[in-house]
Amino acid sequence: MLVPHKVGYGILHRGQQLHGALPISAGERHNLIFWMRSSSIRNKKCPMCNSKPLLVAGNDYGDGFTQDFELSNKHICNIT
Repeated sequence: MLVPHKVGYGILHRGQQLHGALPISAGERHNLIFWMRSSSIRNKKCPMCNSKPLLVAGNDYGDGFTQDFELSNKHICNIT
C-alpha cells in the first residue's frame, strides 16, 4: 500500500508489518520514530519468530525482554 505524505500527518503501523520509504525528490523529510513494547507480552512470544523466547542474561537493555517479571492484568509500554 502506498500512502501519500501530508504535512503534519504521521503513519502508525505494527512493527512486524513490512514497511519502507521511497526517496524524496525535493525538500527535506524528518522522521519521528516511537517503539512501543510490552515486556509482559514480549516474554510470552517473540515478535520476530512467534516462539517463547529463551532468555540469556546480558549487560544491556535486552531488547524489551525481562526475566521473572509478571504483572497481572496490566499493560505497560516503554518508549525508548
